[in-house]
Amino acid sequence: MYQGDFVDGVKTGKGKYTWPSGAVYQGDFVDGNRTGKGKNTWPSGAVYQGDYVDDKETGKGKYTFSSGEVYQGDWVDGNRTGKGKNTWPSGAVYQGDFIDDKQTGKGKYTFSNGEVYQGDWVDGVFTDIDFDRLDAIPTEKDFDYLDEILDGILADRDKTD
Repeated sequence: MYQGDFVDGVKTGKGKYTWPSGAVYQGDFVDGNRTGKGKNTWPSGAVYQGDYVDDKETGKGKYTFSSGEVYQGDWVDGNRTGKGKNTWPSGAVYQGDFIDDKQTGKGKYTFSNGEVYQGDWVDGVFTDIDFDRLDAIPTEKDFDYLDEILDGILADRDKTD
């Protein structure tokens, strides 16, 4: 159901659209599509606020998952692509490059205990790790932290939850 501005019978201007599922978009429309600034909320509690182009998150935006995870940064065609920051409820933070919703490129991961790993990522997986301490020899504790990261990265993150 749409409430808002029309131009020549087409949704254009400010408006609010509610889907039968209960999801709601409020913001700009151009030629019937979400284009411009807007906010989408889902019944699960997930929220995206930011830029849209032709019904897709494109530009700058912030997505808060129902789990409490938050991504803020660049979007292209509905995917986290470009520079961004992902924060998990545990307090862990990844800041760096993303391509198609996956950490790819240069990035810095800060664990909830404050330890930092920096390096290269490909498809959401570390390919090179530089510890922030010079004498770093990975220990069992380090691998436990890597498991924590990989569990979060590999979890299915359906943006339409």
